[in-house]
Amino acid sequence: MGWHRMVFLNVGWMDRYLGLAGDRIRGGGSFVEAKGYGHEIYNFKHFSGWCYGYVQTPTGTINLERIDPTAKGDSLRGVLVIWVARHPKRGRCIVGWYKNATVHREFWRLNRSEGRIFRGKDVGYLVEARAGDCELLPDLKRCFSIPSGRGGMGQANVWYADHFGQERIRQKVLKYVRTGQLAHRLNSKPKSGGSIRRQVDPALRAKVERAAMRIVVRRFKGDGFDVLPVHKDNLGWDLEATRGNEKYRLEVKGLSGRQAIVELTPNEYAQMKAHQAEWRLCVVTNALARKSRLSIFAYSKDSGRWEDEGGNHLKIGEVQSAKCWV
Repeated sequence: MGWHRMVFLNVGWMDRYLGLAGDRIRGGGSFVEAKGYGHEIYNFKHFSGWCYGYVQTPTGTINLERIDPTAKGDSLRGVLVIWVARHPKRGRCIVGWYKNATVHREFWRLNRSEGRIFRGKDVGYLVEARAGDCELLPDLKRCFSIPSGRGGMGQANVWYADHFGQERIRQKVLKYVRTGQLAHRLNSKPKSGGSIRRQVDPALRAKVERAAMRIVVRRFKGDGFDVLPVHKDNLGWDLEATRGNEKYRLEVKGLSGRQAIVELTPNEYAQMKAHQAEWRLCVVTNALARKSRLSIFAYSKDSGRWEDEGGNHLKIGEVQSAKCWV
């Protein structure tokens, strides 16, 4: 499917779109402001292998003929739906998408037995797609800005991008969806109580560390950040990444093997706790291999844990040491 059928839908900003338990919605229109929630709160929650998405529109409908002039009936299949939301600092950007989605002209509801209920009311939808065709971007990857104003999305929550001159943005988005490698998981999870296997060869250890630094720098620069190395300053992090008003303190750990067990110095651990909102632990496994893996752990206020983009959470074991002499 070439996904020539495409539509952009603007919703409130959320971290996971799995409901309001441990999450919140910001923006999203007058309904959200009045009620404190929107039907988009479940946009990426799986219901029997499907996702059901909602966007607030003035009429409660979507113009299918704007997506495809040949559309007939009340539903249109094979649509690439781009979900967009406004971040308070970054502005409006892509947060995820449904591939091969079915877009409905009017508001639909599932049976109450499916569980799409909030505060005793049905949570409806206008779009549906198989869960395997739905991609929600982690926060750091939400960097594809959508133009506003003349020639851009404007104030409407539904943007068809079908006017003259808007084909370019459609092509850029299509390439981004087709080629983006967005979620990185650890190859393996360490067993509880695993020990750290230190690289005894200092030259090889330094090579692994340099490779890990290059991988992290490349990742953040690719996401539009300016990256400054500060590893020689003993700050408790190795790199500083800035993008507009955003700033992150990146501690980089490189490993030659597949098992992700790392050790933090007392200073690094202290800074990890002192700068939870900005500090990131970047773990690169198989650092010297062609298929290295980068996992970026950030602190989640909702769960109270350090989690990476793939949903893995960091297990932290505090240790004590002593120095003895005669």
